[in-house]
Amino acid sequence: MIVEQYCQYQFLLDQEGLVNEREREFFTAVSRDMDDDLAAVSLHMLSRLLMRYYNKKTNPYLERAIMTGITRVSKESIFSDLNNLSVVTATSDKYADAFGFTQEEVSAALHEFGLSGMEEYVRDWYDGFTFGNKTGIYNPWSIISFLSEKKLCCYWADTSSNALVSKLVREGSRNIKTAMEELLAGGVQSAQVLMNRLYSASLMRVKVLYGVFCLQEGI
Repeated sequence: MIVEQYCQYQFLLDQEGLVNEREREFFTAVSRDMDDDLAAVSLHMLSRLLMRYYNKKTNPYLERAIMTGITRVSKESIFSDLNNLSVVTATSDKYADAFGFTQEEVSAALHEFGLSGMEEYVRDWYDGFTFGNKTGIYNPWSIISFLSEKKLCCYWADTSSNALVSKLVREGSRNIKTAMEELLAGGVQSAQVLMNRLYSASLMRVKVLYGVFCLQEGI
């Protein structure tokens, strides 16, 4: 993958005054059989060259960047290549109504597509997400798919697997299994959520499991 990236940004070598001779020699030395140390250095160098190039070009339309993912950045540091991040999670009030569609947006979309008569059914199927202080947020992929197909289906179920949750439940303690059985039976579980834990470091902890779920407002 590193070699492909270097091939993609080969044009950097043609930019006047951007690359010195030592960097040029290193650029051409990157190969598939390089050792791990050289691979790590190559990533840092390509990052520096790209930052140098885009700072020089000064894109007037580039103001900020948003990086999304299913798990939050667990550690922020000023001593890393990626730093000074503003982390917004599912429990943050900031941008709480931007993670999905609000009731007003869904009602307007259904009206535009001539599906207003399906609003109660759509609410039963796709409503119920909570982000920060906002409840009743709709799953955007399901709404878009419903507007396209005009059929109620579990669209979201096909977008990813539940491998992480399955591993936690399968290999977790008796407390986790008991809690899951109660949830599946329609019960309620309350716990403090640890949103900044590395899953690899504490996979079997109940609090981390609930950090994956965040099923109910107030958890």
